Amino acid sequence: MIETDETFDAWPTTAVAIVTRITAGMSIVSSSIILYVILLSASRLSPVYHRIMFCMSVFDIIGSFGMSLTSLPMPRQMPQEEELGFSWPGVRYGNTFTCNLQGFCILFCTTCMLAYNASLCV
Repeated sequence: MIETDETFDAWPTTAVAIVTRITAGMSIVSSSIILYVILLSASRLSPVYHRIMFCMSVFDIIGSFGMSLTSLPMPRQMPQEEELGFSWPGVRYGNTFTCNLQGFCILFCTTCMLAYNASLCV
């Protein structure tokens, strides 16, 4: 068993969760504004640039939403938590499925968003 320091401070973890929620929320709002502007334009999705930006914004919204949930989808009881001697200080309401779904949303949508961003550079 790993020895832990009894004076563990949850402040850095809480601060990271708050900052992640704020920045992810700002990303969702910004991408939503991009979608709104594209759909209100006269050409809508006709130009390739608009289609790429539209898809990139949609994937960014989904990925940012997954990031904004931080530790909420984590299982209440982690498998090796007691063996490792560490208890996650964040709030957890999920199960294994919600944790996997969050990971998929973050990984897949962020990768797609980056791929669309790279296609803008070509």
